[in-house]
Amino acid sequence: MMSKAGCQLQYFRRIRAPQVVLPWKLVHYNYRNHRRILVIDGRIGFTGGYGISDAWMGDGRTPDHWRDTNVRVEGPAVKFLQAAFTESWMETTGNLLGGDEFFPRLEPQGKTPLQFVKSSPVGGSFQNYLLYLLSITSAKKSILITNSYFIPDDRRSKLS
Repeated sequence: MMSKAGCQLQYFRRIRAPQVVLPWKLVHYNYRNHRRILVIDGRIGFTGGYGISDAWMGDGRTPDHWRDTNVRVEGPAVKFLQAAFTESWMETTGNLLGGDEFFPRLEPQGKTPLQFVKSSPVGGSFQNYLLYLLSITSAKKSILITNSYFIPDDRRSKLS
């Protein structure tokens, strides 16, 4: 349906069923892309979990009623979402998306500072970990973290 409407559609790291599954290659099947990014005209970005069943409309505390967080972003931070998408698009197609069409000049919006940090199974995990540690130690009043993959380790006792 999307292709018929004129959209360019590609599969990122498509899994093809091999004749024989080699055990040491199983780990590579998870080197997929779990990013949920939507960027409209390089100006408006959306990211989050995007659970699409009624179960995701809960409070996150009641069994079978999970909570998902999604955000709409405008302003210069959109370029970081666009860059993460562009990285995957280039790997898949060999084409680099660039220029004002994909990265227009954007004026700041609102008063909340914002930064996106991307990671993948092959890189970026340590940078995210370090960002969490620095954010926690720098917090003056509180810190709110929404990340299903964040599991504090024993270093948390050394942060106080």
